[in-house]
Amino acid sequence: MAGGESDDWSKRTIMEESLQPPAHGAAAAAATTPWVLLDIRSFMANHRNATTATSETRSGHPIEVSLWTAPPPRVSYICVHCPGLDPKKFATEPTIIAAEADLLLIRVAMGRRNIRFKSSFHDYFVYQATTPTPKLTLLPPPPIDRFIDHELGLLRCCASPDYIVAALCNTFESGYFEYDLHIYRSGDDA
Repeated sequence: MAGGESDDWSKRTIMEESLQPPAHGAAAAAATTPWVLLDIRSFMANHRNATTATSETRSGHPIEVSLWTAPPPRVSYICVHCPGLDPKKFATEPTIIAAEADLLLIRVAMGRRNIRFKSSFHDYFVYQATTPTPKLTLLPPPPIDRFIDHELGLLRCCASPDYIVAALCNTFESGYFEYDLHIYRSGDDA
């Protein structure tokens, strides 16, 4: 770079493209569709709408999640915003881990880039796109230090508003064929 500046991409936590959500337009925003294509990576912008839900991270930062839907083949997405917090304070872009009906399981990793793979440093939220008031719920910290996103699942409990988040994690104790099942039940908040 000119003038001695360096743009070391290996030290970046958030890509510049993640700060600029696409504009679907008024027609797409007003359209209803029984299903959507959903981008698992979020945009990091103060891009609120009627679906915006708020909560706090474990460290007390306010956080907002907004869902922006569009009829396929357009891609729907979420925007995550922490008022007063620089997006570069995130280890990586917030990610949708699982979806079930009107529920999204979202992973948020704040801090240095090297913690993006350490699940005990992440906050997990369930976003519920209910009307008229969407909800964003911070889940208790996971009881295990390390698991992979694809080891998590989200399941709605029949017709109730309750849901289950499950993590099926390899113990690595007796080879690769022994697992622990960790379950969070929203109705019990445990």
